[in-house]
Amino acid sequence: EVILGLKYDKSIDLWSLAVTLAELFTGSVLFPGNTNNDMLQRFMDCLGPFSNKMLRRHFLSYQKLQLQPHFDPEDYRFKMQTFDKVTGKPVIQHVHLNELLSSSSKKQLVHVLLKAKSASDDRGSVLKFSDLLVRCLALDPHKRISIQDALSHDFISPATKKKTLDKAPEQPPII
Repeated sequence: EVILGLKYDKSIDLWSLAVTLAELFTGSVLFPGNTNNDMLQRFMDCLGPFSNKMLRRHFLSYQKLQLQPHFDPEDYRFKMQTFDKVTGKPVIQHVHLNELLSSSSKKQLVHVLLKAKSASDDRGSVLKFSDLLVRCLALDPHKRISIQDALSHDFISPATKKKTLDKAPEQPPII
C-alpha cells in the first residue's frame, strides 16, 4: 500500500508481521528489492498480481502526488525498471503481468518456506504456516485476513477447531 501511495490501516501490521516471521523462518530477506519498482516486482513474483481496483487507486494517488505510476494506466502493464549495464541509466520495459508471473512459481511463498525447512520441521506445520502468511500478505488489504481470524488460524490454535467440532450442541434447559 505504501509503495503504491494508497491509504493504509492496521491491516498493514499483519503484512509486517508476516514478512518478519517469514524472514525469521528462512533466515533471509523475503523481498530483497533495491528500489520501490523492484519491490513491487518481487511482491508480484511471490504473491501474484495486484487487482485492477488497487492499480486504479495507485494511478489516482500518484497523479495527486505528481509521480509516475509503476503501471501503465491504459493497459495496466507493469513498468519494470532495470538499469543498463553499460551506462547505468534506467531502462523501462512495459510487461504484461502474465509474462512476469509465468516464471515465478518457484518464488511462491510455500516453495520458499518448504525449501528453508529443517529436517525436524513437520511439513504439514510448514504448509499451515505458509497458508497463514499468504493470508496475511494478501496484496489487497481488503482481502487480507483479519487479526481475529489470524489468531484463530489452524497454525496458531489448531486445537480450537477440534474443540469446536467435538463440543456437543447445547440443549435447551428443561423446565
